Amino acid sequence: GGGGGGGWEGPRPEKFHDLDLADLWDTDRPARDLNGTDYEELIFLRRLLSVVDGHDERPDAEPLFLFYAPHVAHCPLQVPTEYLDRFRHVTDDEDKCRAQTPYIVPPSDDGSPPPPYGCRRQYRAMVSLLDDIIGNVTQRFKDRN
Repeated sequence: GGGGGGGWEGPRPEKFHDLDLADLWDTDRPARDLNGTDYEELIFLRRLLSVVDGHDERPDAEPLFLFYAPHVAHCPLQVPTEYLDRFRHVTDDEDKCRAQTPYIVPPSDDGSPPPPYGCRRQYRAMVSLLDDIIGNVTQRFKDRN
């Protein structure tokens, strides 16, 4: 998620500059301390692992029901650069979906130009991230028996 002015999903429209908006919530309240600090799915991963780690392992403990609804692998096609870089070899992407999402890559901190855009490349990178997240959570469950 993005949110604030200049976040992952682009600048906040002028008419909303004075509003105190939070698009990331923690249970029943805005997570202003987390909003805009990292790629949203990585924030979710840390929370998932925290929930697994905090669950009581005793046989008589309440069972854990963990629901994860990923926001990745759909528009806006945004993914951390390290995942996008894994798919540099995908070069036969179409240009027509570029117009769907004007803020495809996150703004760089150093002012460097964004990497070239490609729908298939972006999507593969997003699915790779999702696979890593599910793999990390699954491994954490295995490590805890």
